[in-house]
Amino acid sequence: MVTLILIAAVALLVLGVTFAALAPVYRRIGNAVHGKRTR
Repeated sequence: MVTLILIAAVALLVLGVTFAALAPVYRRIGNAVHGKRTR
């Protein structure tokens, strides 16, 4: 039971870190697509 809780905690931590790392990239892509084509 303790191992399952540890695995779930690690999985949530990894998901949170990856989401935090990918969020700015998605925002950059969204800005580029939505209309910052001024050049």
